[in-house]
Amino acid sequence: MFSFEGDHRKRPPQFLRGSNRVEGRNETTRRAEEDRRQREELRKKIARTVKLQSLARRFLVRHQQKALFLGEMEQLKSELSSTQDLSRLLHFLRAANIYFFREGSSGGPESRAIFFLCHNMIRLKDACLVECAKDWKSALTMAKFIGGSLELAAAVSLIDCSPSESNSVLRLAEIIIGNETLPKQTNLAVCVFLIKRHFFRSCLTILKSRSNGLTLTSSSTPVGALQLSLLSLLVAPLNILLEGQALDSAKLAMSFFCNQVLSTSREKIVNAFVIRSLAEQSKVKVPVVAFSTILAALISDVEKSFSADIWLCWSLMVLLNQWIRIFIGTRNPAVLRILSFALAGLFSTPTVVVEKVEPVSMQMQIEEEDEDEDMEAVLTVTSAAVAPKTEETETLQEAKKEIEAVLENPAFISMMVESLDVKLPTSVDDAAGICTALIINPYQDGMIMPTLFYKFAFNTAFLRSLWQRVNHFGILPSTSLNAGTTFDFASNKPWIQLYAVFCKLLICIIATVYDDEFSSDDRANTGTGFEFSLDEVVLIAASARDVASGMVFLAYTPTPHQTDPEYARLMSHLFISVVQLIKELHDRDARRAFCPDGFWASPRLIALADRTKRTVGQRDFIYDIFEKLNPFKPLKNFPTAGATFDELRFSLVVDQMPCLLPFQQRLLFVYLTLKAEKNAMRSEFDFLRPDSHAHVKVRRDYIYEDSFTDLDRNVVQDMRKPIKVTFQNLAGLDEAGVDGGGLFREFMGQTLRAGFDANRGIFRTNADSALYPNPEATILFPHNYREHFFFLGRMLGKAIYENLLTELHFADFFLKKLLAKNNLGNVDIHYLKSLDPTLFKNLLSLKQFSGDFVDLALDFSVAVDEMGVTRQVDLKPNGRNILVNKENVIEYIFLMADFKLNKQIKHHTAYFREGLSDVVPIQLLQIFNFRELQTLISGAEEPIDVRDWRRNTVYGSPYDEEHPTIQLFWKIVQSLSEESKRKLLKFVTSVSRPPLLGFKDLPHKFTINPVTGQDRLPTASTCMSLLKLPNVGDETKLRQKLLYAIESDSGFELS
Repeated sequence: MFSFEGDHRKRPPQFLRGSNRVEGRNETTRRAEEDRRQREELRKKIARTVKLQSLARRFLVRHQQKALFLGEMEQLKSELSSTQDLSRLLHFLRAANIYFFREGSSGGPESRAIFFLCHNMIRLKDACLVECAKDWKSALTMAKFIGGSLELAAAVSLIDCSPSESNSVLRLAEIIIGNETLPKQTNLAVCVFLIKRHFFRSCLTILKSRSNGLTLTSSSTPVGALQLSLLSLLVAPLNILLEGQALDSAKLAMSFFCNQVLSTSREKIVNAFVIRSLAEQSKVKVPVVAFSTILAALISDVEKSFSADIWLCWSLMVLLNQWIRIFIGTRNPAVLRILSFALAGLFSTPTVVVEKVEPVSMQMQIEEEDEDEDMEAVLTVTSAAVAPKTEETETLQEAKKEIEAVLENPAFISMMVESLDVKLPTSVDDAAGICTALIINPYQDGMIMPTLFYKFAFNTAFLRSLWQRVNHFGILPSTSLNAGTTFDFASNKPWIQLYAVFCKLLICIIATVYDDEFSSDDRANTGTGFEFSLDEVVLIAASARDVASGMVFLAYTPTPHQTDPEYARLMSHLFISVVQLIKELHDRDARRAFCPDGFWASPRLIALADRTKRTVGQRDFIYDIFEKLNPFKPLKNFPTAGATFDELRFSLVVDQMPCLLPFQQRLLFVYLTLKAEKNAMRSEFDFLRPDSHAHVKVRRDYIYEDSFTDLDRNVVQDMRKPIKVTFQNLAGLDEAGVDGGGLFREFMGQTLRAGFDANRGIFRTNADSALYPNPEATILFPHNYREHFFFLGRMLGKAIYENLLTELHFADFFLKKLLAKNNLGNVDIHYLKSLDPTLFKNLLSLKQFSGDFVDLALDFSVAVDEMGVTRQVDLKPNGRNILVNKENVIEYIFLMADFKLNKQIKHHTAYFREGLSDVVPIQLLQIFNFRELQTLISGAEEPIDVRDWRRNTVYGSPYDEEHPTIQLFWKIVQSLSEESKRKLLKFVTSVSRPPLLGFKDLPHKFTINPVTGQDRLPTASTCMSLLKLPNVGDETKLRQKLLYAIESDSGFELS
């Protein structure tokens, strides 16, 4: 059929190009785009060619014209030397500006022509000044000529150190710059034009070439009139613009001056002559107040064209230090802004450390740094590079020492403190910037902050204003510190600096407040300078907790900011500061309990722990992760295979701020981590081999001596192995019974009780019967006291490793020493109360003593009683000859506390810690505070939960939950006193306190089995936590039998 919709007989298309292929739409478009691209490329190529040809022609023409110009000048030289026609000289001046200053000529006929013109312009200076005053265009022509001539003179001076011909350039500049006959606006325009032509750099180069005999170390080197004239010329444009009314021009001049003069103070001429002359204000003067004001305004500009470095910092510090006499008695916030900016240059320059060998005393001092100082060193040590001692490094070290000397100058410190206006937010920000620089200062040899830092810390008004500024930003709810949200580092940078500084300053002042003063309602009269109320401290602690929790979710996160070194530096600084404040407040809360229950636990971090599933415990947990892997730097590789970001964050929480997790969650983590390690280790043992267990045979009356011998480190090298215990009775025969775990628990309890018995002399007790190392143990056990402390540390570690609770109660200060980062474990005076409350009270009374110290007859020594023999020990070198007075009483208080808490038992604690860490890693215990560690050792001081006990009890047939005897048994248990309940629990399990995680964690389920005979007493098998209870239906009779059994305190053999 035919179609009626058109011509059914279609003709084949014809292509006149000779091709029968049909070109599609896409192909046509692509071909058109390609043609367009080729045409555009051809157009650009032609344009580039025309431009190159134009430049070449311009260059050739200019050189031809310059040659003609030089020839014309040579022909008219004699005529020009005597002419009075200024217009002819200005004609040649304009031609020189066109032809001579483009290629940077450095000598030859061009320089001679320039110097010739300068000489003749000086000859006609009066007419020249009149012309410049009348026509501002002529003035700018003159300025351009002077600027180019100075650059030429500087280049010539590098070749010839004493070019006399170039003096005419300097003289012409002196005549024009700041001439009183010129209008003010013309003067300002000339100065701005010259500065843009690198006037300062040219003058410095000429000054350097013409100065001999100036050294770095001499600040009063005699100089000649030429050097003084050059220095006056150097600062002339700066002075004119500083004293003018144009702020933008003054800031421009200051920017060039900082870049080209102050930042080049590594040069001897700048260091020894220019900067020191400006500082002294005797030979050459600058308007100091205007200088500081304009510089502060320039620093405030975001678009400032210069940044601080070590040399600019040195220059500004020297100037400010010498200008104290000008600022004295006035409040000038500009100096705070300048110092804040200058000190920022200290960490913008890489640290160069000269390789040297530290003396033993210095090594010991480094070892004794506490955990906060070790943490802070992360920011400094990682950027330091060891370099050989050279002249450059020596100069750098000299500059650093002078900066440190200025920071410790009392007059300089007073000037800075007086300049602080706590009512001005900008002034508060500047003071915070100074503190930030002092904290992150990589040039700092030690961790002791400069005095200026502490002056700010103990300024109560400043601290309060800083807290208000922090809250002003509105970031404390830390909504911007969350996983999955965009963190704008640039906008949050000011807040980061302010909050980190506030944390650091608060740590400093809290450390000086004693616990009684901290809890006092009348802090204003305590003289501590700490006036935050407890409610305010709780708010501060909550903010630190929330900020730290939020920062965890920014850790180990790929962000665009991580490539910025300032991001890593400031975020690490903030994290360290917040963590240190949390530790300080949490430690104080452990001693004084001013926060509500459950306050420190962070719900977000609890969810993180649950999400990562790390609470199951792993052997390869990352200890000290912050030092090994900075959380705010780009990740190059993972420290453990397969670790996720959340797992790294959880490791960071446990390592740095474990108190933000609930105690039960941390306890479970420790137990399961040790369990994972125990299972992995014991799976490698062949239990048929004799060395797979440690075998101990002990006599009950000599249990400590026998275990000390059998478990010596040379006999049992790994205390994590299972221990098989055999008791011997008085007849020397092995007691009956198979050790299914109960014998071991009984052995551990009795050995620890005997070893820590105060009558043995290794440990002693304080007024609260809490244990701590006996300083006289070195006399009682002169040959092996180290081994005794090591052994007891291992035994305590074994108890923790095997999840055994003990009856030991340690002093707070000793527990705190065990949790320290280093083996020395130094603690501060706040813990002296747990050692000697009377001494602590007497020392605090000295702080408030208002009488005559001579009446007290105190010196820097202490009398030590060693087994009835009194020995006098100096608290400091020659201390027995140094009397305590009002000026040094604080030092005496801290030295006395340090001696009692640290030095007297330094080695005792170190060997005990060594033994403890031989079984349980100290890092794992450091997730607890000292009170929580006591709970881990001896259990919680809480009533026994009978319902939980009953819920986790199993029965042997025919006993069950509904059996009448069982009903009577639990009724009796419920009515027992707390002491009797503990005795019952110990009778059956050998431990008087329930497991910390509940009765479900007993090694064996608490079991009650029936025994025949109603006249029998209840007995127990502690190895299986088994109570053999007779079937007695009378409540009174059952109670009597039960109490008689548990009060008899019979040994394992009788049960």
